[in-house]
Amino acid sequence: MRTAVHFDTTFEQRLAKINLEAVMQHVAEDTGLPAADLARAEDLYRKFLTLKANFPSTSFVPPRLVDHVWHAHITFTRQYMADCDMLFGEYLHHNPAAEGEDTSAEFEATTVPAYSSEFGINLLAYGLSPQLMAAAGCKG
Repeated sequence: MRTAVHFDTTFEQRLAKINLEAVMQHVAEDTGLPAADLARAEDLYRKFLTLKANFPSTSFVPPRLVDHVWHAHITFTRQYMADCDMLFGEYLHHNPAAEGEDTSAEFEATTVPAYSSEFGINLLAYGLSPQLMAAAGCKG
């Protein structure tokens, strides 16, 4: 069971302290996305982290674009662990879907409505490649 962690600052203040510059450089090298799309990817990732903070018991399937950023963040292991500790007071696990598991239904039932209600963003009409905005094969 998760123990309640009390912080002296708001989640938004802590999230603003996270430096994802090196992470986003890694995403840029891996994806070849233009700078404007990289900025949108970072913003959507920060919103994903916010969803996890606001709804810690809910499992969210990120869009593939967000999963690219999440994977890159995790590869910076020390930074990722420190960032998770600062943000959540614990490690935020990345859970791959089972082999052959389709996460689309969960994505559309949970993640898409959460981005819409919390941030006013329609992930299915975001203006980026449908492949990047489709359900990733993981949960968090």
